[in-house]
Amino acid sequence: MKQKINVLLRTLIGFIPLWLNNIVSLRYFLFVDRELIFELGYDGYLEQSGIREYQFGIGWAAQIGTFAIMVATVIWILITSRFLFKNKKHKRIYKAVSLVITLIMYIFWVWYYLDYYPLNQNIEIHYM
Repeated sequence: MKQKINVLLRTLIGFIPLWLNNIVSLRYFLFVDRELIFELGYDGYLEQSGIREYQFGIGWAAQIGTFAIMVATVIWILITSRFLFKNKKHKRIYKAVSLVITLIMYIFWVWYYLDYYPLNQNIEIHYM
């Protein structure tokens, strides 16, 4: 049992950049998605704050940032696999599962960005 917990903790350490990627991406979606702002009623809050017109989009910066986090995650996985596991079988399983999950999540976020936010848009906020 003690060995299983140790392996689980090591695996969670390996996924730190992946969770950071999710937190960053969700932060953008929570504050940038126009439909969500209307659903939650934040459009009234923005008007009270003196913002009369706003247009939301992600643009190239988030694309590059997401790619950079994905590359950092892959490097982190390759480095941590050397130190976290001594057994070659565990290393291979850890690398394979981690890299596949990273790739799937990267494809999902890129698809989400491309589907909802054209690459040429940026956040524009106009004050009264």
